[in-house]
Amino acid sequence: MRQAGPGVRIGGHLSIARGMTALAREAVATGCECAQMFTRSPRGGAPKPLDPQDIAAMRNILEGAGIGPLVVHCPYYVNPAAADTELGELASRMIHEDRQRAAALGAQFLVVHAGHRKAASPEAAIDAVAKRVALGIAAGQSVPATAAVTVLLENGAGARGDAAGTLESWAQCMLRVAEQGLPVGACLDTAHLWGAGLLPEADNLGTLLTELRSLGLLQRLRLLHLNDSSVEHGSRRDRHEHIGQGRIPVDFFARLLGEPLLAGLSGIVESNPQDGGMARDVARLQRLRQRASGGRDPC
Repeated sequence: MRQAGPGVRIGGHLSIARGMTALAREAVATGCECAQMFTRSPRGGAPKPLDPQDIAAMRNILEGAGIGPLVVHCPYYVNPAAADTELGELASRMIHEDRQRAAALGAQFLVVHAGHRKAASPEAAIDAVAKRVALGIAAGQSVPATAAVTVLLENGAGARGDAAGTLESWAQCMLRVAEQGLPVGACLDTAHLWGAGLLPEADNLGTLLTELRSLGLLQRLRLLHLNDSSVEHGSRRDRHEHIGQGRIPVDFFARLLGEPLLAGLSGIVESNPQDGGMARDVARLQRLRQRASGGRDPC
């Protein structure tokens, strides 16, 4: 893999609008050490068939540049916590389908939002997530290629009915799937932690990590979403911003990237790529990682 130095590998969420080969070339051009994508429109519609030749070219470029892991993100409308039966069944089906598509791409992880269940108790939301995510994973277990794809449940920003809006509920959603022997892990989004009022001051990172460990989350943490936030701490809103232009202290990102307990994980920037914004975020986080590891202060 591309030499990343100590700490967390850093990459970005890239568009598939021009195809997989173009995505791989953009990953190289923007200095990514890992990459994330949707395999279909995140807002609806039938997915386009995957082109084996395009996939092969993408994988050759990524592997040649040492970029990995490759991560797939489920569409935003996938809602395992939904009270509506049809929406819940859709969530299971989409997890099943996207896990197969991720396997075809050579991706290692599939990120899924736990979703919302506004008219029910938190316990009902957790039960629904655990059931539907497990069904989505188990439905593909007979396909050998999907065995390498781990589903990662992402923490939420704490809006009303958010099934993973607290550390405890996020942990329960994931652990109830893990107890069934299914490949599942956790994805931590910094902007969501901030929105939920759970992100500590930079010098209290150890407190957060201790709580994650006690809940069983740290042991299954496989991916970070490294996003700044434009909204107030505890606002229960999810609004991504470029690194250093939002409200999350830059020092928090530096501490996170240099934390030995997180070394070897990958971090994905999900900011707006227009005008090179995502590439600048990747580069700034890489400089912050260098600073955290004892290099010259890049700021």
